[in-house]
Amino acid sequence: MAPIKKLIQKTSSIFLKNKLWNLTTTPEYNYDKRFLYRLQIIDNILLNKAYGDVIEIGCGDGRFLSKLESIKGINSAWGINISIKGIKTARKKGLNVIRADGERLPFKDETFDTVMSANGAPVAMKWELLLPEVYRILKPGGYFAFHTYNKFPIEKIIKNKIMCFLKIANAPFLINGGVKNIKKFKAICLKFGFEVISLHTLLPLPFFPYGILLKGSSFSQIHVNLIGILRKKQAKTKSPQ
Repeated sequence: MAPIKKLIQKTSSIFLKNKLWNLTTTPEYNYDKRFLYRLQIIDNILLNKAYGDVIEIGCGDGRFLSKLESIKGINSAWGINISIKGIKTARKKGLNVIRADGERLPFKDETFDTVMSANGAPVAMKWELLLPEVYRILKPGGYFAFHTYNKFPIEKIIKNKIMCFLKIANAPFLINGGVKNIKKFKAICLKFGFEVISLHTLLPLPFFPYGILLKGSSFSQIHVNLIGILRKKQAKTKSPQ
């Protein structure tokens, strides 16, 4: 066996043993320790913005929605989901869930103080349809707090290219849906009347007891997870004559 081939095989085995390089072509949905660690950080960021009457888009089985009940300052918490199976599971937990599409929300204008999406649900929707619907049902000054994915996360692409070279992975890393470009996404949010409070990616570090939040248009494209906080602008009051 050629020396270079032996070197590649040895290097490949080292990468495979290292959890930091345990990379698939899709976001991790298995509930291992790393995934739960990441969810906890994301949940805490989003829960910090929840107040008043809250609706979660894409609530799944109610994992995040059940956490809202313990938050002070929340009057009501509802969830919508397109999956009948998810709705049945959430209702068994005693949660208020209805079947609806995030792109066609069955609520009156200015119904909720906070709109949330904590399970990456926006990745399966079109922002051009989701954002105006969220804006419509939000009260002035209300928040849209969400977790989604970068379509082309730099860190994952670099790792994937190295793994393809080492014959560990064959397919290029790609997420169906998600945010393609941070600057363009910000422009879309502004177009529909939102104020961008924060938009950053989470770089989880399993070897440290914390993750790093990377902010700014350049840094927000680094990792797969993208967390955003948008606010509906307050209506301008007329000045007294």
